[in-house]
Amino acid sequence: MDNFFDRNFTEITENSEAANNGLGCLIWQGGMKGAYGVKKLSPPGHKQLVRTAHRALYMCFTRTLELPPDMDASHLCHENKCVNISHLVLEDHNINMGRLECRNNGVCSRKHEPLCMFRYVKYTNKLYFIYFESTSAPRDSVLIPEVLGYSPSNVRPAAYEWSSRSLDF
Repeated sequence: MDNFFDRNFTEITENSEAANNGLGCLIWQGGMKGAYGVKKLSPPGHKQLVRTAHRALYMCFTRTLELPPDMDASHLCHENKCVNISHLVLEDHNINMGRLECRNNGVCSRKHEPLCMFRYVKYTNKLYFIYFESTSAPRDSVLIPEVLGYSPSNVRPAAYEWSSRSLDF
């Protein structure tokens, strides 16, 4: 069975292309159903399974044929077609749906762990605002960006890559 998981994990990642979004997303290039990629899995001795590509990848990564039905393989990067395993987390469906607020607002609400991944610049007219996350500020604080001359050691630009709980630049 290990060969099945390894082979399918490799097939999924090799059937993807790197996105030019600064986050390290791997975009699924195979079949689609709506906004999500789909992957057929044929485990030995079992009937064929059809799963979203990112859920199938997570199943192969964890070496299980089925994830709990009330749990989602959630995208921290908010890219529906991403199959980068470091961008996925298994979490309760309600938490995953709560991430829609982050996606719609373009900034992490910080109401869940792990935090969402973002590399967005929001702008109005000629004034540019860059969102920053703090390692010590309360979740509801507003931080002054470095571009305005304030750069204490506890303020960092929003993450370009996700690496466990650290921010990599």
